Amino acid sequence: MANEFFITIDREQLQPLLKSIESANLRSRGEWDCVSFFIEPSKSQSLVDIIVGNENQVQQSTLSVDHIPFRKAFSFSVPAQYLLECSRQKKPGGSLTLSVSKENERYTIDVTEIEKLRECVSNPPSKEHEKYREKMKNLSFISVQKTRLDRLLYEIDNYAPLNFVEVKSDNNELKIQRKETVEYYALPEQVSFPFDLTLNTTSLSDLKMLSQKTNAKDIEIIMHDEEVSFRAGDIVMTNSLVGVDSFKQREAQKHEAELTMVIDFYSFKKEIDAYLKYYRDIKLANTNYLLVDNKELTVCAYTERYHHASPVSVHDISGTDETRLYQIDLSEIKNVLITDLSGADKMKVKVLKNELGERKLGFYNTRNPHHPYASIKVDALPHELPVILAAKQRLQIKEKTNKARAAHEAIHEDLFGFDDI
Repeated sequence: MANEFFITIDREQLQPLLKSIESANLRSRGEWDCVSFFIEPSKSQSLVDIIVGNENQVQQSTLSVDHIPFRKAFSFSVPAQYLLECSRQKKPGGSLTLSVSKENERYTIDVTEIEKLRECVSNPPSKEHEKYREKMKNLSFISVQKTRLDRLLYEIDNYAPLNFVEVKSDNNELKIQRKETVEYYALPEQVSFPFDLTLNTTSLSDLKMLSQKTNAKDIEIIMHDEEVSFRAGDIVMTNSLVGVDSFKQREAQKHEAELTMVIDFYSFKKEIDAYLKYYRDIKLANTNYLLVDNKELTVCAYTERYHHASPVSVHDISGTDETRLYQIDLSEIKNVLITDLSGADKMKVKVLKNELGERKLGFYNTRNPHHPYASIKVDALPHELPVILAAKQRLQIKEKTNKARAAHEAIHEDLFGFDDI
């Protein structure tokens, strides 16, 4: 066909493009719910800008196309879901080629790699995508070496999961927010970054993906209008940073260690996972107790139906000789990852208390023993101590009874063995 041409999206550009379609919140129908194509014809190689996303997450890919049979610039869009479904029907891992043919003032698009007709008649491009394209042309990005950025991202990974992270270049430190908690962490001396940078969960994920997929030696970054944009080669990504102003105004609260424990975190987590997996009442109650008594740690779950208590292997408890009881959210413990398998049997855990009397349980690994890599809220519950202490005492009586029974059985086995000689 004289008015037909082809757009091929290679594998390196297709994967982040499809990810943007899947992860962007495109459920609300509107100006954002499409993939927009902007074509600039040229005698040699024509350029095509492909834009997908919404106000929270946008991506622009630029690629070259040969033999476009039109002289003037033109544009169109297809539903985002159309491109996603067509890509799922082709062989995975390869490129995606679209045939484009003009009929009157609209364009008909089809996917060449599948043995089915999958035509889609185009619409005008998204006005929001048009605005985004023009805005990107006028931004002044700052370039940073990819190797330098990768080293920084490696350090930030130590503090996942997080809501916000700010790289403070002057002090060579990270300011990190997890839920409502804000903390500062020093970066190693060999990790320096040339400018301040703020990221949230989504933008951090996109930046890591872009760095992994690009062959470019440098990645360009700019913060603007409560957004952050990244550019590498022919790909531009932009993420909303809604809430960043509130995050920047918040300062970390000072915490002091109320007590420090070195415990077998693997067995501790195993007990918590059992509560959530096998006991519906405990899971629904979503509460758990940590009893620190006589230099021992006992994990307890207490509901109307179930009274559970289990000892945790402890290497050391310091900071207090008092009996203390804390309540914690079961689901939050479940989300704490073991980041150091070799040190999970001797993990340092601290109960940290701020000036307002609020407490949190901080978890430490050997890579950063001075700052918790994760923390969860805990509440002191001294008024419930009698009930939980009684449960621990019943547990100890049970343990003594079982030991005595085992010893008695062992003696009888030896006697019977002697008679048989």
